[in-house]
Amino acid sequence: MPQSSRHELDTNSLVASQVLLTPGAIGYVDLGTAAAQLLNTVLLDGQQPLPANVANNTYKFWATEHLFTKGIAQGLAKAFLDYMTSDTAKVVATTLKYVDYNLMAPQALASHQSQSVC
Repeated sequence: MPQSSRHELDTNSLVASQVLLTPGAIGYVDLGTAAAQLLNTVLLDGQQPLPANVANNTYKFWATEHLFTKGIAQGLAKAFLDYMTSDTAKVVATTLKYVDYNLMAPQALASHQSQSVC
């Protein structure tokens, strides 16, 4: 039986490199990195991991990213948040195959809402 191992890496590029170098390896990276590194992707319910399929929730393996601040953002934190919500950042994100939260179908967003009761 082949030996298995687990690697926790801190960038998508490192994960992609490790997957490329390790026969039979499986990794989780964003769509842009997978496409750039020519990695094989996984079909889920016969659906390809494409931005349009994520946006309408026919490809159900996705997550939202969040940016938090302690209090009102100021200085560099505010500048970063301003950039991340700018048209320039939206173009970059789209190029990297990220899906704008505002373009997600309501049923897709609802499907990923927490079901926990406090």
